[in-house]
Amino acid sequence: MAKSFSRSLELQINNVTKNLMQGLIVLSVVLLVMVQKTAVDAIEFKVGGEKGWSLPTDNPKALTYNEWAEMNRFQVGDSLSFVYQPDNDLVMHVNNVDYTNCNTATPIVTYSDGNSVFTFNQSGPFHFISGIRENCLKNEKLIVVVMSDRSGDHSSNSNQTTSDSPSPAPSDSSASPPPPGEIEIVPAPDGMESPSSPPTNTIVISPTSAPAGLESPQYSSSPSPVKFASFIVSVGAFVGFSVLLDL
Repeated sequence: MAKSFSRSLELQINNVTKNLMQGLIVLSVVLLVMVQKTAVDAIEFKVGGEKGWSLPTDNPKALTYNEWAEMNRFQVGDSLSFVYQPDNDLVMHVNNVDYTNCNTATPIVTYSDGNSVFTFNQSGPFHFISGIRENCLKNEKLIVVVMSDRSGDHSSNSNQTTSDSPSPAPSDSSASPPPPGEIEIVPAPDGMESPSSPPTNTIVISPTSAPAGLESPQYSSSPSPVKFASFIVSVGAFVGFSVLLDL
Protein backbone atom coordinates (compact mmCIF):
# COMPACT_ATOMS: atom_id res chain seq x y z
CA MET A 1 0.00 0.00 0.00
CA ALA A 2 2.76 2.43 1.00
CA LYS A 3 4.79 1.50 -2.07
CA SER A 4 1.80 2.14 -4.36
CA PHE A 5 1.16 5.52 -2.73
CA SER A 6 4.84 6.46 -3.08
CA ARG A 7 4.80 5.49 -6.74
CA SER A 8 1.65 7.56 -7.37
CA LEU A 9 3.14 10.58 -5.60
CA GLU A 10 6.33 10.29 -7.64
CA LEU A 11 4.34 10.23 -10.89
CA GLN A 12 2.39 13.33 -9.85
CA ILE A 13 5.59 15.20 -9.00
CA ASN A 14 7.10 14.22 -12.34
CA ASN A 15 4.00 15.44 -14.19
CA VAL A 16 4.03 18.76 -12.35
CA THR A 17 7.74 19.20 -13.02
CA LYS A 18 7.24 18.34 -16.68
CA ASN A 19 4.41 20.86 -17.02
CA LEU A 20 6.50 23.55 -15.34
CA MET A 21 9.42 22.93 -17.68
CA GLN A 22 7.15 23.03 -20.72
CA GLY A 23 5.76 26.35 -19.54
CA LEU A 24 9.29 27.66 -18.99
CA ILE A 25 10.29 26.67 -22.52
CA VAL A 26 7.24 28.36 -24.04
CA LEU A 27 7.91 31.52 -22.03
CA SER A 28 11.57 31.50 -23.07
CA VAL A 29 10.65 31.17 -26.74
CA VAL A 30 8.17 34.06 -26.50
CA LEU A 31 10.73 36.28 -24.76
CA LEU A 32 13.36 35.32 -27.32
CA VAL A 33 11.11 36.34 -30.20
CA MET A 34 10.29 39.66 -28.52
CA VAL A 35 13.92 40.45 -27.72
CA GLN A 36 15.12 39.54 -31.21
CA LYS A 37 12.43 41.74 -32.79
CA THR A 38 13.56 44.68 -30.65
CA ALA A 39 17.20 44.02 -31.50
CA VAL A 40 16.44 44.01 -35.23
CA ASP A 41 14.34 47.17 -35.12
CA ALA A 42 16.48 49.36 -32.85
CA ILE A 43 19.53 51.17 -34.23
CA GLU A 44 22.53 52.50 -32.32
CA PHE A 45 23.95 55.65 -33.91
CA LYS A 46 27.54 56.63 -33.26
CA VAL A 47 27.52 60.41 -32.82
CA GLY A 48 29.88 62.11 -35.26
CA GLY A 49 30.84 58.94 -37.12
CA GLU A 50 34.46 57.81 -36.78
CA LYS A 51 35.48 61.11 -35.22
CA GLY A 52 33.11 60.63 -32.32
CA TRP A 53 32.13 63.26 -29.75
CA SER A 54 34.81 65.95 -29.77
CA LEU A 55 35.41 69.63 -30.34
CA PRO A 56 34.40 70.56 -33.92
CA THR A 57 37.15 71.57 -36.31
CA ASP A 58 37.52 74.99 -37.92
CA ASN A 59 36.91 73.51 -41.36
CA PRO A 60 33.94 75.46 -42.81
CA LYS A 61 32.97 72.42 -44.91
CA ALA A 62 32.72 70.15 -41.89
CA LEU A 63 29.29 69.06 -40.73
CA THR A 64 28.04 70.30 -37.38
CA TYR A 65 26.50 67.79 -35.01
CA ASN A 66 23.02 69.10 -35.78
CA GLU A 67 23.64 68.73 -39.51
CA TRP A 68 24.73 65.16 -38.81
CA ALA A 69 21.51 64.57 -36.87
CA GLU A 70 19.40 65.92 -39.74
CA MET A 71 20.87 63.24 -42.01
CA ASN A 72 19.45 60.49 -39.78
CA ARG A 73 16.01 59.27 -38.77
CA PHE A 74 15.69 58.60 -35.04
CA GLN A 75 12.81 56.66 -33.52
CA VAL A 76 11.81 55.35 -30.12
CA GLY A 77 14.07 52.43 -29.15
CA ASP A 78 17.10 53.78 -31.03
CA SER A 79 20.16 54.94 -29.11
CA LEU A 80 23.10 57.33 -29.39
CA SER A 81 26.67 56.20 -28.75
CA PHE A 82 28.99 58.97 -27.54
CA VAL A 83 32.67 58.02 -27.84
CA TYR A 84 35.12 60.55 -26.37
CA GLN A 85 38.20 60.97 -24.19
CA PRO A 86 36.92 60.84 -20.59
CA ASP A 87 39.85 62.93 -19.35
CA ASN A 88 39.09 65.75 -21.79
CA ASP A 89 35.33 65.82 -22.26
CA LEU A 90 31.87 65.00 -20.90
CA VAL A 91 28.36 64.54 -22.28
CA MET A 92 25.36 66.21 -20.68
CA HIS A 93 21.69 65.63 -21.40
CA VAL A 94 20.06 69.03 -20.77
CA ASN A 95 16.85 70.94 -21.39
CA ASN A 96 16.31 73.44 -24.18
CA VAL A 97 17.22 76.52 -22.12
CA ASP A 98 20.49 75.04 -20.88
CA TYR A 99 21.26 73.89 -24.41
CA THR A 100 20.81 77.40 -25.78
CA ASN A 101 22.90 79.02 -23.04
CA CYS A 102 25.49 76.21 -22.76
CA ASN A 103 24.67 75.96 -19.07
CA THR A 104 26.55 73.01 -17.53
CA ALA A 105 25.40 73.68 -13.95
CA THR A 106 22.04 71.86 -14.01
CA PRO A 107 22.17 68.86 -16.39
CA ILE A 108 19.49 66.19 -16.46
CA VAL A 109 22.14 63.46 -16.73
CA THR A 110 25.94 63.62 -16.97
CA TYR A 111 28.05 60.95 -18.70
CA SER A 112 31.80 60.70 -18.17
CA ASP A 113 32.87 57.11 -18.91
CA GLY A 114 34.15 57.80 -22.44
CA ASN A 115 31.71 55.41 -24.14
CA SER A 116 28.19 56.47 -23.21
CA VAL A 117 24.96 55.12 -24.69
CA PHE A 118 21.68 57.04 -24.46
CA THR A 119 18.48 55.17 -25.44
CA PHE A 120 15.38 57.04 -26.59
CA ASN A 121 12.37 55.90 -24.58
CA GLN A 122 9.94 58.51 -25.92
CA SER A 123 9.44 60.80 -28.87
CA GLY A 124 10.32 64.48 -29.01
CA PRO A 125 13.49 66.62 -28.95
CA PHE A 126 16.57 65.64 -26.95
CA HIS A 127 19.38 68.11 -26.19
CA PHE A 128 23.02 67.26 -25.52
CA ILE A 129 26.02 69.49 -24.83
CA SER A 130 29.66 69.07 -23.92
CA GLY A 131 30.30 69.12 -20.19
CA ILE A 132 33.01 71.70 -20.87
CA ARG A 133 31.26 75.01 -21.45
CA GLU A 134 33.99 76.37 -23.75
CA ASN A 135 33.50 73.36 -26.03
CA CYS A 136 29.74 73.86 -26.04
CA LEU A 137 30.20 77.50 -27.02
CA LYS A 138 32.28 76.23 -29.95
CA ASN A 139 29.30 74.16 -31.15
CA GLU A 140 29.96 70.82 -29.46
CA LYS A 141 26.24 70.39 -28.92
CA LEU A 142 23.48 68.30 -30.45
CA ILE A 143 19.70 68.31 -30.88
CA VAL A 144 17.99 65.07 -31.87
CA VAL A 145 14.28 64.89 -32.75
CA VAL A 146 12.88 61.41 -32.14
CA MET A 147 9.82 60.11 -33.98
CA SER A 148 7.14 58.11 -32.20
CA ASP A 149 7.65 54.57 -33.56
CA ARG A 150 9.23 52.48 -36.30
CA SER A 151 6.05 51.38 -38.09
CA GLY A 152 5.53 54.60 -40.01
CA ASP A 153 1.86 53.75 -40.55
CA HIS A 154 0.53 56.73 -38.67
CA SER A 155 2.78 59.19 -40.49
CA SER A 156 1.78 58.06 -43.98
CA ASN A 157 -1.69 59.51 -43.56
CA SER A 158 -0.45 62.81 -42.17
CA ASN A 159 2.06 63.21 -45.00
CA GLN A 160 -0.37 62.20 -47.74
CA THR A 161 -1.36 65.04 -50.08
CA THR A 162 -4.36 65.23 -52.34
CA SER A 163 -3.87 65.84 -56.03
CA ASP A 164 -7.15 67.69 -56.51
CA SER A 165 -7.53 70.88 -54.53
CA PRO A 166 -10.93 72.60 -54.38
CA SER A 167 -11.25 75.69 -56.54
CA PRO A 168 -11.72 78.93 -54.60
CA ALA A 169 -15.26 80.21 -54.33
CA PRO A 170 -16.08 83.35 -56.35
CA SER A 171 -15.78 86.54 -54.40
CA ASP A 172 -18.96 88.29 -53.41
CA SER A 173 -18.77 92.03 -52.99
CA SER A 174 -21.84 91.96 -50.78
CA ALA A 175 -20.45 89.26 -48.52
CA SER A 176 -20.05 90.26 -44.91
CA PRO A 177 -16.48 90.75 -43.65
CA PRO A 178 -14.96 87.84 -41.75
CA PRO A 179 -15.35 87.89 -37.98
CA PRO A 180 -12.40 89.09 -35.90
CA GLY A 181 -9.62 86.53 -35.50
CA GLU A 182 -10.20 84.88 -38.90
CA ILE A 183 -8.24 85.38 -42.11
CA GLU A 184 -10.09 86.00 -45.36
CA ILE A 185 -8.71 84.01 -48.29
CA VAL A 186 -8.92 85.93 -51.57
CA PRO A 187 -8.86 83.68 -54.69
CA ALA A 188 -6.31 84.32 -57.39
CA PRO A 189 -7.53 86.15 -60.53
CA ASP A 190 -8.48 84.12 -63.59
CA GLY A 191 -5.50 82.99 -65.63
CA MET A 192 -3.13 83.00 -62.68
CA GLU A 193 -2.31 79.97 -60.56
CA SER A 194 -1.99 80.48 -56.88
CA PRO A 195 1.31 79.12 -55.53
CA SER A 196 0.90 75.74 -53.99
CA SER A 197 2.07 75.44 -50.43
CA PRO A 198 4.20 72.47 -49.47
CA PRO A 199 2.37 69.70 -47.62
CA THR A 200 2.69 69.80 -43.87
CA ASN A 201 4.86 67.31 -41.99
CA THR A 202 6.88 66.62 -45.14
CA ILE A 203 10.66 66.45 -44.85
CA VAL A 204 12.74 66.92 -48.00
CA ILE A 205 16.17 65.37 -47.83
CA SER A 206 18.76 66.23 -50.44
CA PRO A 207 20.96 63.21 -51.20
CA THR A 208 24.24 65.09 -50.97
CA SER A 209 27.45 63.52 -49.86
CA ALA A 210 28.81 64.51 -46.46
CA PRO A 211 31.63 67.06 -46.48
CA ALA A 212 34.92 66.50 -44.74
CA GLY A 213 34.92 66.59 -40.95
CA LEU A 214 31.95 64.82 -39.47
CA GLU A 215 31.23 61.79 -41.59
CA SER A 216 28.13 60.21 -43.00
CA PRO A 217 25.85 58.50 -40.47
CA GLN A 218 27.30 55.28 -39.16
CA TYR A 219 25.81 52.63 -36.98
CA SER A 220 27.84 51.30 -34.10
CA SER A 221 28.49 47.58 -34.06
CA SER A 222 29.21 47.44 -30.31
CA PRO A 223 27.11 44.87 -28.40
CA SER A 224 23.94 46.35 -26.91
CA PRO A 225 22.04 45.26 -23.77
CA VAL A 226 19.30 43.92 -26.04
CA LYS A 227 21.71 41.48 -27.70
CA PHE A 228 22.97 40.35 -24.29
CA ALA A 229 19.40 39.73 -23.12
CA SER A 230 18.75 37.76 -26.30
CA PHE A 231 21.73 35.54 -25.51
CA ILE A 232 20.55 34.93 -21.92
CA VAL A 233 17.04 33.98 -23.07
CA SER A 234 18.49 31.60 -25.68
CA VAL A 235 20.60 29.85 -23.02
CA GLY A 236 17.54 29.58 -20.75
CA ALA A 237 15.48 27.97 -23.50
CA PHE A 238 18.25 25.47 -24.28
CA VAL A 239 18.71 24.49 -20.62
CA GLY A 240 14.96 24.09 -20.14
CA PHE A 241 14.66 21.88 -23.20
CA SER A 242 17.61 19.74 -22.05
CA VAL A 243 16.03 19.21 -18.62
CA LEU A 244 12.75 18.25 -20.26
CA LEU A 245 14.48 15.58 -22.33
CA ASP A 246 16.06 14.09 -19.20
CA LEU A 247 12.66 13.59 -17.54
